[in-house]
Amino acid sequence: MCHCVLVQSYFTQKMQAALQWYFPEDHTFVVKGAANREEIELRSGTHQVPVLITPENWCIADSTPLLTLLDARLPESRFYPAGGVGLLSALLEEYFDEWSARWCIGTRWMAGEENAIAVVASMQQQKGLPPNVTSQQIKELMDATPAEAMETGLQTFAWGKRAARAIGVETEIQVQASEDELLRIFTSFEDHLASGHKFVFGDAPTAVDCVMMGGLRAHFLHDPHPQGLLRGLDRVAEWCHTLMNTTIEPGAAVSSAPIRADGLSDFVKLILKEMGEGPFKRFVQGNGAALAKGEKSFVIDAYDEDVSYLCRPYVEKSRRMLVEKLSILGSRCSADEAAEFAKVLGASKLGDSYGPAASL
Repeated sequence: MCHCVLVQSYFTQKMQAALQWYFPEDHTFVVKGAANREEIELRSGTHQVPVLITPENWCIADSTPLLTLLDARLPESRFYPAGGVGLLSALLEEYFDEWSARWCIGTRWMAGEENAIAVVASMQQQKGLPPNVTSQQIKELMDATPAEAMETGLQTFAWGKRAARAIGVETEIQVQASEDELLRIFTSFEDHLASGHKFVFGDAPTAVDCVMMGGLRAHFLHDPHPQGLLRGLDRVAEWCHTLMNTTIEPGAAVSSAPIRADGLSDFVKLILKEMGEGPFKRFVQGNGAALAKGEKSFVIDAYDEDVSYLCRPYVEKSRRMLVEKLSILGSRCSADEAAEFAKVLGASKLGDSYGPAASL
């Protein structure tokens, strides 16, 4: 398999984790650049990365369906294992896939000039351009409009400023809130690792481990500012930095015990709480409602502030894909596990978004 990527892409690193853990000898890592961009985008139908070219010469984008495809090539499903763990892994993956962009944008593009200089220089080097961004350039552009940034030739910085506005991390309150979310989640994961867990569920990674690794490798332990926020989370850092030396042995397994709604780990419970009680649920539902009305943006309350978001069709598409995936995975569970997962959805207030009665 050929994995076509940009190195500092969240979803590139999500897929890199999946391939390294379960297909270490069966993939090559190819950086997308001037020499191959046109062909890759023509074949995949998108400018986005990553793109996976399979042995059948299929050219596919979108990390979540790709993990489902890779699951079918393993002796048993690992990214979405049989039973309740597969249901939970798919549900938690959705939170990181659709919400953690605010952590990436906030900590990369709204964290001051020193961080911006380092990031822009690194990204220009990846593209084969000289890392000639200067402190003065960034200072002059910190308060500039995206169009003004584009005029200087710093397209990556201009994109970052547009994205911050579109994804609701333009104000100081939202930047701080996004950093608080990031720190809450990875502090809890540090405790999870300290208690003896190797991954979120047992001794082998699932889809949620892949997406968490993607954020750490592409953003949070790469860029100077979030590195500082996560300083002291030594187990998380080691978990991330040892990826390329780690493959999963065939005998390693996720937790095989049936899930119980009242027996989830503290880390899993925290993510479910963030999904159901924080602004994430309002974001997903507000986005879906606005799209249904043909609107281009919507406003929700996020940490006691009215925040505007650009409507994103993929968020709603992803929600619907997850509802269908949970239905399929649930049909493969025992009746007891399906009932326990229904309790999880109810207790976390997520049933109306992702349960059997959720709209499609």
